Parts: sequence; C-alpha cells; structure tokens
Amino acid sequence: MENNYSRVYEYDVLKSRLYNRIHKIKKRMNLDETQFAELSKLYQGVFGDLLASVGKDGKISDQAYNEYIIPFLHELKWLQEDEICDPISYQIIDALFYTEYSYSDLSNFCGVSIRHLRRCKNQDADFRKLNIGASLKICYVLNKKLEDVFACLINSQ
Repeated sequence: MENNYSRVYEYDVLKSRLYNRIHKIKKRMNLDETQFAELSKLYQGVFGDLLASVGKDGKISDQAYNEYIIPFLHELKWLQEDEICDPISYQIIDALFYTEYSYSDLSNFCGVSIRHLRRCKNQDADFRKLNIGASLKICYVLNKKLEDVFACLINSQ
C-alpha cells in the first residue's frame, strides 16, 4: 500500500520543512511561549540526535527516519488534535498518526468514506458501527490486531 507522499531524506530539507511546520502550528493554534519553547526543544533534540545519522550525501537512512522523524510527526499531529475520549477512536487515530497515511489514504484502502472517518475522529460517529470487513481492513492497514483495537467490544459479547 502506497500513500500519496514521498519521504524526504535530505537532513537540511527535512529540518527546514519541520521548522516551518512548527511555526505554522504556533500561529494556527496560538501557542504561548512556554508551549512553543517545549515544541522547539523537542525539535532541537530530534535534529540533534539525528545529526549523527546523516551520511556523506547529507541524507538520513530509512531506519533513522522511522526512529526519529515518525515519532516527532506523531507528536505534532496529536498537538493539533482535540481530546479523544473514546478508546477505540483513540487507538485508531494514534495508530494512523504513527503511519504516514492520511484519512484519505485510509478511506481509499478500507472502503470507508472519508466523511465517516472524520466524523468518527470528531466523535460525531462511532468506529464500533463499521462492518467487520472495514474494521479488519483498518486494523490491517494500521498494523494493529483487531482484538487490541476493538477489545471492549469483544469483551462485552
């Protein structure tokens, strides 16, 4: 399964793009200086640690990308989310954020409308009401076990 985005492995380009992203988040979310300082410290830590992984060509490895960039992107995505109280929605959204897939990608892979996925994310709808085929596809795409994600349903039956 391919997503619509290609990874950037050039350290300087990646560093610049993520720097710009955190400044956009600061403006969009009206982060105060303390919140922004924490985000900046996380950014500096990630790129400080990543510096040791930069090759002679100025690029990082796929392994370094997975180890440093994916978790940082995960944190940025959660920063922009409202609180999610439903445990199933939380697990699915959290797993989605650890991938590089968008809601649109997940919709295309699983045959669930993007509108329904977004409504589930916003808790206007419920992942529990998906048919078993769609639930299995979501778990497969997100590399999660059905039992782990939908444990509360399995235990209640």
